[in-house]
Amino acid sequence: AKAFIQLCGEAHSESKHIRQLSRFSVVPARCLRLARRHLPDSAHRPFQIFLANDARMMQRLLHIALLLGLAIALHVSTFLVPEETLEDSPDHSSGSHKETVFSSSLTEKVAFSMGGVYFACTG
Repeated sequence: AKAFIQLCGEAHSESKHIRQLSRFSVVPARCLRLARRHLPDSAHRPFQIFLANDARMMQRLLHIALLLGLAIALHVSTFLVPEETLEDSPDHSSGSHKETVFSSSLTEKVAFSMGGVYFACTG
């Protein structure tokens, strides 16, 4: 319960910060009334454009990250196969063990690329 209240407090402070940024104007304070009356918001409030639909974009990013994580899991579970290797070491005289390797170098590159994109989305 205490962690939930802390997360709510952080979300509230973030929303207050976003509200302050959305009200920021590049027009000097003495001309702000005229700017609000005669200019569109995007002309004198630079963060208004970037912060529009902020919650919706964050929700889309979360969905994309979850779908990408699912795609990575399916890709790895499909193309990561066990491979038997023989070891000629003194400890394991002709013993065998299984290593997991990708079925081809292309599938390995795809998996690492998707993993990089996933970490960039969740980063």
